[in-house]
Amino acid sequence: MRTGAAAAEATAAPDARPLALGEKVTGTLGDTDGTLAAGEFADFYRFDGQRGQRLTFTMESDEFDTVLALDLPDGRREANDDRAGMEDTNSRLAITLPEDGIYQLTATSFGPGMAGTYSLAVQTAEDSVRTVVPTSSRARVFALSIGVAEYDRMEGLPHTDQDAIKLS
Repeated sequence: MRTGAAAAEATAAPDARPLALGEKVTGTLGDTDGTLAAGEFADFYRFDGQRGQRLTFTMESDEFDTVLALDLPDGRREANDDRAGMEDTNSRLAITLPEDGIYQLTATSFGPGMAGTYSLAVQTAEDSVRTVVPTSSRARVFALSIGVAEYDRMEGLPHTDQDAIKLS
């Protein structure tokens, strides 16, 4: 399932800026940046990672809803749009790196045309932080989604059955 900036679609970015462990950078999304297919502005960073490293990437902005995506060296992608359970629109992606190599981080927004300043940081994940551990590229995820279209106490939800069909 893709959400927020189409889960920050994969884009090769030869002009990706280097980002080092422990570094915090400030950036701006706007008209001078590249754009993703749906019109979201995006900045790209690269990080040299080692297998087994536990990292936390954070992106914060008071001006727009942030989305982070991390492209793994083998082409797989982990993306985050507020998954950390935070009450705001900042993003955090905690991950255990599956292999040595160059990782590309995409800093973008939830919707097209959102602009403003942001901060981006990478640090070693604290021991108490649960991290995503990417599986092999052959892994598949299945989900069962059940919706109820008729309620006695409220107006019906007319599109529940169509939404379920779209997900199948």
